[in-house]
Amino acid sequence: MKSAALILGTIAVGASSLATVGVDARTDRGGEMLPPIAFCFTPDAPPELVAQFNTDFYGGGGERFQVGSPWPNGGFQGVDLTYSFPPDGLFLPAQGSPDMSGPNVLNAALTAQFGDEATWKDLFRQVFDRWEEITGNTYTEVSDDGASWPNSSGNSNRGDIRIVMGGIDGGGAGILAYNFFPSNGDMKLDSAHNFSTGGTERYFRNLIAHEHGHGLGLAHSCPQNSTKLMEPSINASFDGPQIDDIRGAQVLYGDRFEPNTGVSGAPNINGLVVANQASFIEPLTLHNSGDTDTFAVTLEEGERLTIVARPLGGSYASAPQVGINCGTPEVDMAQEELDLRLELLTSGGSPGEEASENGIGLEETIMAAEPGPGSYRIRVTSEGGSGVVQLYELEILLENDGLLGELNGDGCIGSGDLSILIGSWGASGVLADLDDDGTVGSFDLAILLGNWGAGCGG
Repeated sequence: MKSAALILGTIAVGASSLATVGVDARTDRGGEMLPPIAFCFTPDAPPELVAQFNTDFYGGGGERFQVGSPWPNGGFQGVDLTYSFPPDGLFLPAQGSPDMSGPNVLNAALTAQFGDEATWKDLFRQVFDRWEEITGNTYTEVSDDGASWPNSSGNSNRGDIRIVMGGIDGGGAGILAYNFFPSNGDMKLDSAHNFSTGGTERYFRNLIAHEHGHGLGLAHSCPQNSTKLMEPSINASFDGPQIDDIRGAQVLYGDRFEPNTGVSGAPNINGLVVANQASFIEPLTLHNSGDTDTFAVTLEEGERLTIVARPLGGSYASAPQVGINCGTPEVDMAQEELDLRLELLTSGGSPGEEASENGIGLEETIMAAEPGPGSYRIRVTSEGGSGVVQLYELEILLENDGLLGELNGDGCIGSGDLSILIGSWGASGVLADLDDDGTVGSFDLAILLGNWGAGCGG
Protein backbone atom coordinates (compact mmCIF):
# COMPACT_ATOMS: atom_id res chain seq x y z
CA MET A 1 0.00 0.00 0.00
CA LYS A 2 3.00 2.31 -0.10
CA SER A 3 4.44 3.91 -3.17
CA ALA A 4 5.81 7.03 -4.73
CA ALA A 5 3.84 8.54 -7.57
CA LEU A 6 4.78 10.38 -10.72
CA ILE A 7 2.87 13.46 -9.68
CA LEU A 8 3.79 16.71 -11.32
CA GLY A 9 3.01 20.38 -10.93
CA THR A 10 5.10 22.33 -13.44
CA ILE A 11 6.31 19.74 -15.95
CA ALA A 12 9.89 20.17 -17.15
CA VAL A 13 12.12 17.17 -17.70
CA GLY A 14 15.62 17.89 -16.48
CA ALA A 15 14.70 20.68 -14.08
CA SER A 16 16.45 20.48 -10.74
CA SER A 17 13.61 21.96 -8.75
CA LEU A 18 10.04 22.65 -9.73
CA ALA A 19 7.17 24.59 -8.22
CA THR A 20 3.65 23.32 -8.23
CA VAL A 21 1.15 25.51 -9.99
CA GLY A 22 -2.56 25.88 -10.56
CA VAL A 23 -4.05 24.19 -7.52
CA ASP A 24 -3.06 23.47 -3.95
CA ALA A 25 -0.93 20.42 -3.29
CA ARG A 26 -2.43 17.45 -1.47
CA THR A 27 -1.10 15.89 1.72
CA ASP A 28 -0.20 12.21 1.71
CA ARG A 29 -0.32 9.82 4.69
CA GLY A 30 3.28 10.65 5.58
CA GLY A 31 2.49 14.33 5.97
CA GLU A 32 4.38 15.36 2.82
CA MET A 33 2.90 17.63 0.18
CA LEU A 34 1.97 16.07 -3.15
CA PRO A 35 1.72 18.23 -6.28
CA PRO A 36 -1.62 18.10 -8.05
CA ILE A 37 -1.10 16.14 -11.30
CA ALA A 38 -0.25 12.49 -12.02
CA PHE A 39 1.20 11.37 -15.37
CA CYS A 40 0.76 7.83 -16.73
CA PHE A 41 2.97 6.07 -19.26
CA THR A 42 2.65 3.56 -22.06
CA PRO A 43 4.01 0.08 -21.26
CA ASP A 44 7.00 0.68 -23.57
CA ALA A 45 7.92 4.11 -22.18
CA PRO A 46 11.72 4.34 -21.78
CA PRO A 47 12.65 3.58 -18.16
CA GLU A 48 15.10 6.47 -18.17
CA LEU A 49 12.19 8.81 -18.90
CA VAL A 50 10.19 7.45 -15.98
CA ALA A 51 13.29 7.70 -13.81
CA GLN A 52 13.93 11.31 -14.88
CA PHE A 53 10.36 12.37 -14.13
CA ASN A 54 10.42 10.68 -10.75
CA THR A 55 13.81 12.05 -9.78
CA ASP A 56 12.95 15.60 -10.85
CA PHE A 57 9.69 15.69 -8.99
CA TYR A 58 10.50 13.59 -5.93
CA GLY A 59 14.24 13.95 -5.53
CA GLY A 60 14.84 10.26 -6.19
CA GLY A 61 12.35 8.53 -3.92
CA GLY A 62 10.96 8.34 -0.46
CA GLU A 63 8.25 6.01 0.67
CA ARG A 64 4.68 7.25 0.48
CA PHE A 65 1.38 5.71 1.38
CA GLN A 66 -0.67 5.13 -1.72
CA VAL A 67 -3.45 7.61 -0.99
CA GLY A 68 -3.73 11.35 -0.59
CA SER A 69 -6.82 13.39 0.27
CA PRO A 70 -10.35 12.45 -0.86
CA TRP A 71 -12.95 14.70 -2.36
CA PRO A 72 -14.69 17.06 0.08
CA ASN A 73 -17.40 15.25 2.07
CA GLY A 74 -15.54 11.97 1.46
CA GLY A 75 -13.75 10.17 4.24
CA PHE A 76 -15.08 6.62 4.68
CA GLN A 77 -18.22 7.34 2.70
CA GLY A 78 -19.04 7.85 -0.95
CA VAL A 79 -19.44 11.19 -2.67
CA ASP A 80 -21.68 12.25 -5.56
CA LEU A 81 -19.61 13.29 -8.58
CA THR A 82 -20.52 14.52 -12.05
CA TYR A 83 -18.41 14.28 -15.18
CA SER A 84 -18.57 16.05 -18.52
CA PHE A 85 -16.89 16.27 -21.92
CA PRO A 86 -16.13 19.90 -22.84
CA PRO A 87 -16.85 20.94 -26.44
CA ASP A 88 -14.20 20.44 -29.08
CA GLY A 89 -12.26 23.62 -29.82
CA LEU A 90 -12.02 24.68 -26.15
CA PHE A 91 -8.51 26.05 -25.58
CA LEU A 92 -6.41 23.83 -23.31
CA PRO A 93 -3.47 25.71 -21.81
CA ALA A 94 -0.25 23.73 -21.29
CA GLN A 95 0.44 22.75 -17.71
CA GLY A 96 4.18 22.98 -18.30
CA SER A 97 6.67 21.17 -20.56
CA PRO A 98 6.22 18.72 -22.30
CA ASP A 99 2.48 19.40 -22.17
CA MET A 100 1.17 21.33 -25.20
CA SER A 101 -1.46 24.02 -25.48
CA GLY A 102 -4.13 23.73 -28.14
CA PRO A 103 -7.78 22.93 -28.78
CA ASN A 104 -9.76 20.11 -27.22
CA VAL A 105 -10.36 17.36 -29.80
CA LEU A 106 -11.76 14.59 -27.60
CA ASN A 107 -15.27 14.23 -29.01
CA ALA A 108 -14.27 14.03 -32.68
CA ALA A 109 -11.16 11.93 -32.04
CA LEU A 110 -12.83 9.25 -29.92
CA THR A 111 -15.84 9.08 -32.24
CA ALA A 112 -13.47 8.45 -35.15
CA GLN A 113 -11.50 5.86 -33.21
CA PHE A 114 -14.43 3.89 -31.77
CA GLY A 115 -16.98 4.40 -34.56
CA ASP A 116 -19.62 6.41 -32.73
CA GLU A 117 -20.10 8.52 -29.65
CA ALA A 118 -22.29 6.00 -27.84
CA THR A 119 -19.53 3.37 -27.87
CA TRP A 120 -16.78 5.42 -26.22
CA LYS A 121 -19.16 7.07 -23.76
CA ASP A 122 -20.33 3.61 -22.71
CA LEU A 123 -16.71 2.68 -21.94
CA PHE A 124 -16.45 5.66 -19.61
CA ARG A 125 -19.76 4.61 -18.04
CA GLN A 126 -18.44 1.10 -17.43
CA VAL A 127 -15.40 2.50 -15.65
CA PHE A 128 -17.43 4.78 -13.40
CA ASP A 129 -19.93 1.98 -12.69
CA ARG A 130 -17.08 -0.18 -11.36
CA TRP A 131 -15.77 2.61 -9.13
CA GLU A 132 -19.36 2.97 -7.84
CA GLU A 133 -19.40 -0.73 -6.89
CA ILE A 134 -16.13 -0.34 -5.02
CA THR A 135 -16.63 2.98 -3.25
CA GLY A 136 -20.29 3.93 -3.23
CA ASN A 137 -19.46 7.12 -5.12
CA THR A 138 -22.10 8.02 -7.69
CA TYR A 139 -21.27 9.33 -11.16
CA THR A 140 -23.60 11.26 -13.44
CA GLU A 141 -22.75 12.58 -16.88
CA VAL A 142 -23.80 16.21 -17.37
CA SER A 143 -23.42 18.73 -20.16
CA ASP A 144 -20.46 21.10 -20.28
CA ASP A 145 -20.65 24.85 -20.93
CA GLY A 146 -17.08 25.15 -22.22
CA ALA A 147 -15.70 27.17 -19.31
CA SER A 148 -11.93 27.47 -19.05
CA TRP A 149 -10.01 24.26 -18.42
CA PRO A 150 -8.77 23.15 -15.93
CA ASN A 151 -9.77 24.37 -12.46
CA SER A 152 -13.33 25.39 -13.33
CA SER A 153 -15.21 23.83 -10.44
CA GLY A 154 -18.15 21.61 -11.17
CA ASN A 155 -21.59 23.19 -10.96
CA SER A 156 -24.92 22.97 -12.79
CA ASN A 157 -23.15 23.96 -16.03
CA ARG A 158 -20.28 21.43 -16.05
CA GLY A 159 -18.96 18.33 -14.33
CA ASP A 160 -16.76 17.98 -11.30
CA ILE A 161 -14.55 15.85 -13.55
CA ARG A 162 -13.95 17.35 -17.00
CA ILE A 163 -12.35 15.09 -19.60
CA VAL A 164 -10.48 16.50 -22.62
CA MET A 165 -7.93 15.48 -25.27
CA GLY A 166 -5.04 17.43 -26.72
CA GLY A 167 -1.31 17.32 -27.29
CA ILE A 168 0.87 16.29 -24.35
CA ASP A 169 4.22 14.96 -25.59
CA GLY A 170 3.31 14.20 -29.19
CA GLY A 171 3.60 10.48 -28.54
CA GLY A 172 7.37 10.67 -28.37
CA ALA A 173 7.93 10.01 -24.69
CA GLY A 174 5.09 7.59 -24.23
CA ILE A 175 2.80 9.72 -22.04
CA LEU A 176 -0.81 8.61 -22.45
CA ALA A 177 -2.63 11.00 -20.15
CA TYR A 178 -2.54 12.95 -16.94
CA ASN A 179 -5.05 13.60 -14.19
CA PHE A 180 -5.48 16.11 -11.39
CA PHE A 181 -5.99 14.97 -7.82
CA PRO A 182 -9.05 15.96 -5.72
CA SER A 183 -10.70 18.27 -5.52
CA ASN A 184 -10.15 18.88 -9.21
CA GLY A 185 -10.13 15.48 -10.88
CA ASP A 186 -9.90 16.78 -14.47
CA MET A 187 -8.38 14.41 -17.05
CA LYS A 188 -6.45 15.01 -20.27
CA LEU A 189 -5.73 12.32 -22.87
CA ASP A 190 -2.89 12.66 -25.38
CA SER A 191 -4.24 13.17 -28.92
CA ALA A 192 -1.17 11.47 -30.40
CA HIS A 193 -2.53 8.04 -29.43
CA ASN A 194 -5.27 5.94 -31.00
CA PHE A 195 -6.98 4.46 -27.95
CA SER A 196 -8.97 1.93 -29.94
CA THR A 197 -5.82 0.04 -30.96
CA GLY A 198 -4.56 -1.04 -27.55
CA GLY A 199 -5.51 -4.65 -28.22
CA THR A 200 -8.88 -4.65 -26.50
CA GLU A 201 -11.40 -2.18 -25.13
CA ARG A 202 -10.05 -3.22 -21.74
CA TYR A 203 -6.89 -1.23 -22.50
CA PHE A 204 -8.87 1.98 -22.83
CA ARG A 205 -11.06 1.19 -19.81
CA ASN A 206 -7.98 0.50 -17.70
CA LEU A 207 -6.44 3.78 -18.79
CA ILE A 208 -9.57 5.73 -17.80
CA ALA A 209 -9.95 3.74 -14.56
CA HIS A 210 -6.29 4.43 -13.73
CA GLU A 211 -6.58 8.14 -14.46
CA HIS A 212 -9.71 8.46 -12.38
CA GLY A 213 -7.93 6.54 -9.63
CA HIS A 214 -5.71 9.62 -9.40
CA GLY A 215 -8.89 11.72 -9.52
CA LEU A 216 -10.04 9.85 -6.40
CA GLY A 217 -6.77 10.51 -4.58
CA LEU A 218 -4.71 7.39 -5.41
CA ALA A 219 -1.03 7.69 -6.25
CA HIS A 220 1.03 5.24 -8.29
CA SER A 221 1.80 1.84 -6.80
CA CYS A 222 4.87 -0.37 -7.12
CA PRO A 223 6.27 -2.79 -8.15
CA GLN A 224 5.48 -2.69 -11.85
CA ASN A 225 4.46 -6.36 -12.11
CA SER A 226 1.01 -6.23 -13.77
CA THR A 227 -0.93 -6.82 -10.54
CA LYS A 228 -2.24 -3.31 -9.80
CA LEU A 229 -4.23 -0.82 -11.83
CA MET A 230 -2.31 2.10 -10.30
CA GLU A 231 1.13 0.99 -11.48
CA PRO A 232 2.78 3.79 -13.51
CA SER A 233 2.26 2.10 -16.91
CA ILE A 234 -1.06 0.86 -18.28
CA ASN A 235 -1.70 -2.74 -19.31
CA ALA A 236 -4.68 -4.90 -20.20
CA SER A 237 -3.68 -8.17 -18.52
CA PHE A 238 -6.48 -7.67 -15.97
CA ASP A 239 -9.76 -5.78 -15.92
CA GLY A 240 -10.12 -2.72 -13.71
CA PRO A 241 -9.12 -2.08 -10.09
CA GLN A 242 -7.30 -4.90 -8.31
CA ILE A 243 -6.87 -5.67 -4.60
CA ASP A 244 -4.39 -2.89 -3.82
CA ASP A 245 -6.44 -0.35 -5.81
CA ILE A 246 -9.64 -1.37 -4.03
CA ARG A 247 -7.98 -1.09 -0.64
CA GLY A 248 -6.65 2.35 -1.49
CA ALA A 249 -10.04 3.62 -2.67
CA GLN A 250 -11.85 2.17 0.33
CA VAL A 251 -9.49 3.69 2.87
CA LEU A 252 -10.60 7.02 1.39
CA TYR A 253 -14.32 6.39 0.79
CA GLY A 254 -15.24 3.12 2.49
CA ASP A 255 -17.28 0.53 0.62
CA ARG A 256 -20.58 1.09 -1.19
CA PHE A 257 -22.69 0.59 1.96
CA GLU A 258 -20.97 3.27 4.08
CA PRO A 259 -21.86 4.75 6.44
CA ASN A 260 -23.51 1.71 8.07
CA THR A 261 -22.12 1.58 11.59
CA GLY A 262 -25.39 1.54 13.54
CA VAL A 263 -28.34 -0.84 13.72
CA SER A 264 -30.72 1.99 12.84
CA GLY A 265 -30.81 2.64 9.11
CA ALA A 266 -28.65 -0.38 8.28
CA PRO A 267 -28.91 -1.24 4.54
CA ASN A 268 -31.17 -4.21 3.82
CA ILE A 269 -29.39 -6.92 1.83
CA ASN A 270 -32.35 -9.23 1.09
CA GLY A 271 -32.42 -7.93 -2.46
CA LEU A 272 -28.85 -9.18 -2.94
CA VAL A 273 -29.62 -12.67 -1.64
CA VAL A 274 -31.00 -15.46 -3.85
CA ALA A 275 -33.14 -17.85 -1.80
CA ASN A 276 -31.62 -21.30 -1.25
CA GLN A 277 -28.42 -20.31 -3.00
CA ALA A 278 -25.10 -19.10 -1.66
CA SER A 279 -24.90 -15.37 -2.41
CA PHE A 280 -21.72 -13.31 -2.18
CA ILE A 281 -21.59 -9.61 -1.31
CA GLU A 282 -18.23 -7.89 -1.87
CA PRO A 283 -15.91 -6.00 -1.87
CA LEU A 284 -16.62 -4.89 1.70
CA THR A 285 -14.14 -3.34 4.09
CA LEU A 286 -13.42 -2.47 7.67
CA HIS A 287 -11.26 0.59 7.16
CA ASN A 288 -9.67 0.36 10.61
CA SER A 289 -9.97 -1.54 13.89
CA GLY A 290 -12.70 0.79 15.14
CA ASP A 291 -14.97 0.38 12.11
CA THR A 292 -18.30 -1.45 12.32
CA ASP A 293 -20.41 -2.64 9.38
CA THR A 294 -24.09 -3.43 9.95
CA PHE A 295 -26.57 -4.95 7.49
CA ALA A 296 -30.31 -5.63 7.82
CA VAL A 297 -31.90 -8.94 6.80
CA THR A 298 -35.49 -10.12 7.10
CA LEU A 299 -36.44 -13.76 7.77
CA GLU A 300 -39.76 -15.45 7.15
CA GLU A 301 -41.24 -18.32 9.16
CA GLY A 302 -39.04 -21.41 8.97
CA GLU A 303 -36.11 -19.75 7.21
CA ARG A 304 -32.53 -20.58 8.18
CA LEU A 305 -29.67 -18.12 7.80
CA THR A 306 -26.04 -19.09 7.30
CA ILE A 307 -23.54 -16.23 7.30
CA VAL A 308 -19.82 -16.34 6.51
CA ALA A 309 -17.55 -13.29 6.90
CA ARG A 310 -14.47 -14.14 4.85
CA PRO A 311 -11.33 -11.94 4.75
CA LEU A 312 -9.98 -11.21 1.26
CA GLY A 313 -6.80 -9.87 -0.24
CA GLY A 314 -4.17 -12.57 0.07
CA SER A 315 -0.64 -11.19 0.10
CA TYR A 316 1.30 -9.26 -2.52
CA ALA A 317 4.48 -7.29 -3.02
CA SER A 318 4.36 -3.59 -2.20
CA ALA A 319 7.15 -1.07 -2.63
CA PRO A 320 7.79 2.66 -3.12
CA GLN A 321 8.74 4.00 -6.54
CA VAL A 322 12.36 5.16 -6.37
CA GLY A 323 14.18 6.55 -9.39
CA ILE A 324 14.46 4.11 -12.29
CA ASN A 325 13.38 1.15 -10.19
CA CYS A 326 10.82 0.33 -7.58
CA GLY A 327 12.13 0.03 -4.07
CA THR A 328 12.72 -3.26 -2.29
CA PRO A 329 9.34 -5.00 -2.15
CA GLU A 330 7.80 -5.93 1.16
CA VAL A 331 5.06 -8.51 1.52
CA ASP A 332 1.72 -6.88 2.28
CA MET A 333 -0.45 -9.39 4.18
CA ALA A 334 -3.71 -7.85 3.01
CA GLN A 335 -5.80 -10.78 4.26
CA GLU A 336 -4.42 -10.50 7.79
CA GLU A 337 -5.01 -6.87 8.71
CA LEU A 338 -7.84 -7.38 11.22
CA ASP A 339 -9.41 -10.34 13.05
CA LEU A 340 -13.05 -10.46 11.97
CA ARG A 341 -15.93 -10.87 14.40
CA LEU A 342 -19.42 -11.76 13.14
CA GLU A 343 -22.71 -11.27 15.02
CA LEU A 344 -26.42 -11.78 14.36
CA LEU A 345 -28.48 -9.26 16.36
CA THR A 346 -32.10 -8.33 16.77
CA SER A 347 -33.33 -5.26 14.91
CA GLY A 348 -32.82 -3.30 18.11
CA GLY A 349 -29.25 -4.48 18.50
CA SER A 350 -29.73 -7.07 21.23
CA PRO A 351 -27.12 -9.85 21.14
CA GLY A 352 -27.87 -13.14 19.44
CA GLU A 353 -25.43 -15.56 17.88
CA GLU A 354 -21.79 -14.61 17.35
CA ALA A 355 -18.66 -16.10 15.82
CA SER A 356 -15.14 -15.01 16.73
CA GLU A 357 -13.24 -18.17 17.53
CA ASN A 358 -11.01 -18.24 14.46
CA GLY A 359 -7.84 -16.21 14.19
CA ILE A 360 -6.75 -13.34 12.00
CA GLY A 361 -6.96 -14.05 8.30
CA LEU A 362 -9.63 -16.74 8.78
CA GLU A 363 -13.36 -16.65 8.11
CA GLU A 364 -16.07 -16.63 10.79
CA THR A 365 -19.35 -18.50 10.33
CA ILE A 366 -22.81 -18.45 11.92
CA MET A 367 -24.34 -21.71 10.68
CA ALA A 368 -28.03 -22.27 9.97
CA ALA A 369 -29.40 -19.79 12.50
CA GLU A 370 -33.20 -20.02 12.83
CA PRO A 371 -34.19 -17.17 15.15
CA GLY A 372 -37.76 -16.90 13.86
CA PRO A 373 -39.51 -14.45 11.53
CA GLY A 374 -38.59 -10.79 11.73
CA SER A 375 -35.90 -8.26 10.99
CA TYR A 376 -32.32 -8.88 12.12
CA ARG A 377 -28.92 -7.24 11.91
CA ILE A 378 -25.67 -8.75 10.71
CA ARG A 379 -22.74 -6.95 12.31
CA VAL A 380 -19.10 -7.29 11.29
CA THR A 381 -16.40 -5.87 13.53
CA SER A 382 -12.86 -6.82 14.53
CA GLU A 383 -11.37 -7.86 17.81
CA GLY A 384 -7.69 -8.02 17.00
CA GLY A 385 -5.03 -7.03 14.52
CA SER A 386 -3.21 -3.76 14.06
CA GLY A 387 -3.72 -3.12 10.36
CA VAL A 388 -6.09 -1.05 8.27
CA VAL A 389 -8.35 -1.71 5.28
CA GLN A 390 -9.45 -5.28 5.86
CA LEU A 391 -11.28 -6.43 2.74
CA TYR A 392 -13.90 -9.11 3.23
CA GLU A 393 -16.97 -10.67 1.66
CA LEU A 394 -20.24 -11.87 3.14
CA GLU A 395 -21.50 -15.25 1.99
CA ILE A 396 -25.21 -15.54 2.75
CA LEU A 397 -27.42 -18.60 2.49
CA LEU A 398 -31.13 -18.11 3.22
CA GLU A 399 -32.86 -21.51 3.24
CA ASN A 400 -36.46 -22.60 3.60
CA ASP A 401 -37.10 -25.58 5.90
CA GLY A 402 -38.49 -27.67 3.07
CA LEU A 403 -35.42 -27.12 0.92
CA LEU A 404 -32.63 -28.05 3.31
CA GLY A 405 -30.10 -29.55 0.95
CA GLU A 406 -30.85 -27.25 -1.99
CA LEU A 407 -27.28 -26.17 -2.79
CA ASN A 408 -27.09 -25.15 -6.46
CA GLY A 409 -29.80 -22.49 -6.52
CA ASP A 410 -32.23 -24.12 -8.95
CA GLY A 411 -34.97 -24.51 -6.32
CA CYS A 412 -35.04 -28.30 -6.67
CA ILE A 413 -33.17 -30.84 -4.52
CA GLY A 414 -31.68 -33.29 -7.00
CA SER A 415 -28.57 -34.54 -8.72
CA GLY A 416 -26.90 -31.14 -8.96
CA ASP A 417 -27.09 -30.71 -5.18
CA LEU A 418 -25.85 -34.27 -4.66
CA SER A 419 -22.80 -33.52 -6.83
CA ILE A 420 -21.99 -30.45 -4.73
CA LEU A 421 -22.30 -32.39 -1.48
CA ILE A 422 -20.13 -35.27 -2.71
CA GLY A 423 -17.57 -32.77 -3.98
CA SER A 424 -17.49 -31.20 -0.49
CA TRP A 425 -17.15 -34.56 1.31
CA GLY A 426 -15.03 -34.25 4.43
CA ALA A 427 -14.83 -30.47 4.23
CA SER A 428 -15.63 -28.17 7.14
CA GLY A 429 -17.18 -24.72 7.29
CA VAL A 430 -19.06 -25.11 4.01
CA LEU A 431 -22.76 -24.84 3.19
CA ALA A 432 -23.06 -28.55 2.37
CA ASP A 433 -22.64 -29.30 6.09
CA LEU A 434 -26.41 -29.66 6.49
CA ASP A 435 -26.41 -31.03 10.06
CA ASP A 436 -24.00 -28.37 11.37
CA ASP A 437 -21.60 -30.93 12.88
CA GLY A 438 -18.56 -29.30 11.27
CA THR A 439 -17.91 -31.90 8.56
CA VAL A 440 -19.69 -32.93 5.37
CA GLY A 441 -20.41 -36.65 5.70
CA SER A 442 -22.99 -39.42 5.80
CA PHE A 443 -25.52 -37.57 7.96
CA ASP A 444 -25.57 -34.66 5.51
CA LEU A 445 -26.07 -37.14 2.68
CA ALA A 446 -29.00 -38.68 4.56
CA ILE A 447 -30.63 -35.25 4.98
CA LEU A 448 -30.27 -34.46 1.29
CA LEU A 449 -31.63 -37.82 0.18
CA GLY A 450 -34.51 -37.49 2.65
CA ASN A 451 -35.50 -34.21 0.99
CA TRP A 452 -34.89 -35.51 -2.56
CA GLY A 453 -37.26 -33.93 -5.06
CA ALA A 454 -38.40 -31.10 -2.77
CA GLY A 455 -39.19 -27.97 -4.75
CA CYS A 456 -39.01 -29.80 -8.07
CA GLY A 457 -42.73 -29.74 -8.80
CA GLY A 458 -44.75 -32.52 -10.33
